[in-house]
Amino acid sequence: MNTFNFAIIADSHIRLPSLVDEGGYASNAIVSDRNRFIVDHLNRLKPEFVIHLGDIVHPIPALNSHEDAVCLARDIYQNLDAPLYLIPGNHDIGDKHNAWMPAPIVDDTSHQIYEKHWGPLYQSFDHRDCHFVMLDTPVMNSGLPRETEQKKWLDEDLKQNHKIGKRLFVMIHYPLFLYAPDEVKHYDNIEEPARSWLMGLLKKYNAEAVFSGHVHNFFYNRWQGTDHYIVPSTAFVRPEYAELSSIGPGAEFGRDDDGKLGFFMVQVDRGGHQIHPVRSWGKHEKQDTIAPMDTTRLRPSLLGVRLRHSWATAVELTTDGLDEFTRKKARRDGLLQALWELNTEIICVPIDDLMSGEGRTRMADLVHRGHRFVVTVIGLPTAETEKLLTDADDIIWAVEGVVPEFQMPQAANTLGVLQKKLSAVIYVSPVVSFEPTDTDSGTFQHFASHGFSAINQPRNTLPDTGWGGFNDNALGVTFRLPQLSSPWQACQDIMALCRENKLRASVNVGLPRLNEGVNFTDDGKIANYVAEIWAAAEAFTELTFIFDTFMDHDRGYYPRHGLIDRRFNPRVQFSVLKNLQQLSASLGSDLHIKNRLPIDKKTVEFLISAEKGQATLLIRTSEQPAQITDYGDKKVIDLQSGQRVADIGNKPGPFLIFD
Repeated sequence: MNTFNFAIIADSHIRLPSLVDEGGYASNAIVSDRNRFIVDHLNRLKPEFVIHLGDIVHPIPALNSHEDAVCLARDIYQNLDAPLYLIPGNHDIGDKHNAWMPAPIVDDTSHQIYEKHWGPLYQSFDHRDCHFVMLDTPVMNSGLPRETEQKKWLDEDLKQNHKIGKRLFVMIHYPLFLYAPDEVKHYDNIEEPARSWLMGLLKKYNAEAVFSGHVHNFFYNRWQGTDHYIVPSTAFVRPEYAELSSIGPGAEFGRDDDGKLGFFMVQVDRGGHQIHPVRSWGKHEKQDTIAPMDTTRLRPSLLGVRLRHSWATAVELTTDGLDEFTRKKARRDGLLQALWELNTEIICVPIDDLMSGEGRTRMADLVHRGHRFVVTVIGLPTAETEKLLTDADDIIWAVEGVVPEFQMPQAANTLGVLQKKLSAVIYVSPVVSFEPTDTDSGTFQHFASHGFSAINQPRNTLPDTGWGGFNDNALGVTFRLPQLSSPWQACQDIMALCRENKLRASVNVGLPRLNEGVNFTDDGKIANYVAEIWAAAEAFTELTFIFDTFMDHDRGYYPRHGLIDRRFNPRVQFSVLKNLQQLSASLGSDLHIKNRLPIDKKTVEFLISAEKGQATLLIRTSEQPAQITDYGDKKVIDLQSGQRVADIGNKPGPFLIFD
């Protein structure tokens, strides 16, 4: 089967201009234009078809303005170049049957306007060897005749298509569950008995994936072999989910936290499917940006990330107007959305996450989606630790053993024995309690990191064993990069040392930090730093690079910016990596980074060559960059914005310049 792409959008909530002051939200005035932007963006991405998961309009069927809003929505979506398939949401035909719902529930007549304008409430269609089922979920548990009709139709439809070997994708508005299949009923799930009935059919007919909307936030679950995705909204964010963040909500009490708005591109091939989240950032007019990249050409990132913040466990949300009497749970899956957007596979976590049953299950779910886990163990492993690691060998890609320097000879032997029991590679890393230069200052700070120094000759730290104790036992080692200096030369030295001593190595890439109580917030400097790390990762592919940390560290010691902020939204350095990932894909395969050429004391260039062409990566190394404008007719992309620029001038960079 040839690879194909389709798009999924949800919860557009289109409303009439006369109703934009509803609720007191200023962003209502641009919801229709936000959806026009989505249509334009989809046309540039060219999916083979588009699926809308419901809540097409905002006025509910009981309002006189409902049908006029439907007509406005039709006008907006008629500009889509791809075929559009839709299912009803609760704003389109009425809320599910529950006495605590905030709007009138679905009834015998509520479907008539929907069918008049959009067609069937439930349907199915085929594309290649895949079967797509579109369901009416507000009617479930209603006892209405059309609920019985849909149930009979669905069972027969699935039976026939399963018999001929079709892959099954199911589209619903209400999610089956938000956090766990046995959770209590609330505003954001399908209640019993319909939940168990539908999940039974998914298992019986081996559904590959279920996509739902309604929640206006991204979430992922896996249950009994089926992937469950909840898709973001194109219009606004459900503000109660701001509780997942450890800082205050975004604009409009979280409702206009526009970094969370967008849709999915889904890539389907013979081996499965991949989700590519696309953020719209709430844009409501056409942007002068480079054309979106074909997601089928993207490859996994060579850069991993260390997750310091809780990611696998549940957060109990505050009881709210939509769930006034119930407490519901959700995960911080905004972290996961950002990882998928970067195409990041390698995730480094402490062994504590593996010790938790919840964490281990989550890790196994993500391994199924293609992630590779590095588990950090502090000190020489105990018998209990060894059993934990060997029992989880199927979900661990690597183990990072962090030990004091004086234990290095013993670590080479002890971890060497463990290495023979695992399919995962083990990296050995020394604890660093303070940098050697600190002894000259007479000061003390609460600093703890790990990894052999990439500046001092690391072989001199092991006078008794050299590197033999490691490569003899098939162990790897971890290095750390110097802070606030160019990482390229350090990576060259690490690579030379590894080749000379037949070592494998990982590189601990600590994002810049200054002092215990000084927040490092210079995103321009971080953006150029991570671009140079990207170049090193492409050049020295034998090394494993792990960014530390992925999300802002904004409390405790050494506060600093990460790649995303505490609301899980990208910073410019994240955008730089994403744009490099996408733009380099346009050069084709066999990518090579030739060298690092200083232009002056403020700017360096990396020369990139590949199958289909070449480009130059230009990186700023000074807060006051030189003004460089002489690139003739070449295409110059500002990697922070993804926009083409006429000249570089004194912009902070980095830039990608196509020959």
